[in-house]
Amino acid sequence: MEKFRHVRKRTRRRVLDGFVQASVREHDPFIAELLSLQPFLFNFALRLVKNFSSAEDFTQITLEKALTAREQFGANGKGTNLKAWLFTILRNEIYSRSRRGKVGMCVKVEMELQASETKSPASQYNSVLLTETLACIDKLPFHQKQALIFIAIDGRSYEEVAQMTGFAPGTIKSRFSRGREALLQMIENGHSL
Repeated sequence: MEKFRHVRKRTRRRVLDGFVQASVREHDPFIAELLSLQPFLFNFALRLVKNFSSAEDFTQITLEKALTAREQFGANGKGTNLKAWLFTILRNEIYSRSRRGKVGMCVKVEMELQASETKSPASQYNSVLLTETLACIDKLPFHQKQALIFIAIDGRSYEEVAQMTGFAPGTIKSRFSRGREALLQMIENGHSL
């Protein structure tokens, strides 16, 4: 992520300047809601790219794009769900950069195991299973991985995920089901790191 370090600093500066300019004016509900959704954007980005600095970069890029395209949000009566709009911007940015090979979508799962800590065989086995399961999730196609993360890990409903991503609930159910089946097949066949 060395090549994004300069982009991150420049982007943060631009986004910060946008927030400062907005705060000089009267209270702006768009900016307030944008700031309240920033942690959710970061968590989603972190789950997709599994890299803290990359997740920060993508969150800042998303905020910058949202600020510059602010007029498009409310155009034609479509700007009713800022959260869904921001998640779509974030998802598309990660997806387009991964297609261009600028972001590694493979996750290197790092389990924090303390050497001094002794674990029971059952908890060690569970740690291994978790590591292998997360590695298998990373091998799934982007849309299936996204559906699994939102529904199985975040605990969101099909309808909520459909609204956030802009796809029909049936499409989300299908992607979740296919992702779950593919994950089960990988685990049963012994695919792991």
